[in-house]
Amino acid sequence: MAFTKILPAGISTTGTVTVDSLSVGDVTLTGDTDNLIINTDTVTVRPTLDLNFARDKRLDSKITFTRNSVGTYVDANGLIQTAVNNIPRFDHDPITGESLGLLIEESRTNLITYSEDLSNAAWTKGAANVQTNAITSPAGDSTADKLYDDNTSGTHHYVTQSFNKTATTYTASVYVKAAEYTKIALGFSGVSNWQGSPQAQYNLSTGTTIIVGADTTATINSVGNGWYRLTLTSTSLNTTASAFSLAHISDSGTNTGAGSVFLGHGGDGSSGVYIWGAQVEQGSFPTSYIPTSGSTVTRAADLAKITGTNFTDFYNQTEGTIFFNYKNLSTDTSTIRGVWGLENSAGPVSGIRSPQSGATRIRLLYNNNFSSASSNLFLIDTNYKKGVVAYNQTENRLMMNGTSDFVSATHTNDNTIVALSIGSRTINGDSPLGGHIKYFKYYNKRLSNAQLQNLTK
Repeated sequence: MAFTKILPAGISTTGTVTVDSLSVGDVTLTGDTDNLIINTDTVTVRPTLDLNFARDKRLDSKITFTRNSVGTYVDANGLIQTAVNNIPRFDHDPITGESLGLLIEESRTNLITYSEDLSNAAWTKGAANVQTNAITSPAGDSTADKLYDDNTSGTHHYVTQSFNKTATTYTASVYVKAAEYTKIALGFSGVSNWQGSPQAQYNLSTGTTIIVGADTTATINSVGNGWYRLTLTSTSLNTTASAFSLAHISDSGTNTGAGSVFLGHGGDGSSGVYIWGAQVEQGSFPTSYIPTSGSTVTRAADLAKITGTNFTDFYNQTEGTIFFNYKNLSTDTSTIRGVWGLENSAGPVSGIRSPQSGATRIRLLYNNNFSSASSNLFLIDTNYKKGVVAYNQTENRLMMNGTSDFVSATHTNDNTIVALSIGSRTINGDSPLGGHIKYFKYYNKRLSNAQLQNLTK
């Protein structure tokens, strides 16, 4: 039957279109516009693997998932929750509640040993006091502390905790909410042991950074209910131990040292800020919160893979189309980060790397041949990207966000693919994405270039 009789009004009967549902005789096909591809002559193909993580918030039974530790995520109500070992995390925007998809992170260790208890002796207090369990935390429980002044004048009022380090980059993060004071400073001690000046000052009333030290990165992001997550990233020059310091600041604060962001003020014995969830981790960007209560804690890497007959049941060796939507947590380009990868019995041979180590662009690896991206749409950023890779026996193509700037690498197709990794370069979890995957779909046909462009718009 001709589709011209059943297409919705206003849709052209030429070219390729997408609709939410289609009735052909007694058969009704339904699906979102990512799932159903319709030509004005025929229904071309439906995905043989359809993983919509953002919508379904669950894993298909074909996927083997492991993470050998607990991990935290943000639920639909904006609260930080904990997932036990080997349970995937489906993250959300803490402000809008938007479902961000499957969270895939590398292993990280929180070097702060008491992340929620500022009253513990592991935190040294300087002209400051701590009221424990003073307010509701970003996790929805009453575990957030208040850091407040003692009565000392002319000094800064702070807490600090030591940690061991090596000559690499570290990121500190902490959740802070204004009380009587709306400004706070963060820093690493021993400035001469760091590149530049590892300190920053933040304004909790405007949600902005005020001062950021040289060769240092600082961010402030609202997480709802007046809470902000503050971050500080700097590079250590040696193995000399350091400390992470937090100090609240009054509007009348004065500088306590040349170039210092830790401003002194007269203590009134009660004014301060609320603090929760302190973290210091090795890396150039913050990852999900890792709670600690007496020792450092390591969150294991997330690993999702499809192998065996679960893989061969949907995969076509000679032609196919891979459609994916993901975003990176960071623009860091120092390491390989895999969006997905295909392997034969010898190891990884194909996949998307975002980025390839040292590159600033998304790269396609197919049969161990690298593509080179010429469009700015292939640059690494922290926005969601729709991508598609289509292959047959003579060619493969990568398209991102509907651009007609194809990336092609000529090859002889590898007919021995046996496994798929999702969110990493390999099925062993090498080079995890560090980001979110909204969906991953596989079609067992090589779709037309026009259909590829439609998918990624």
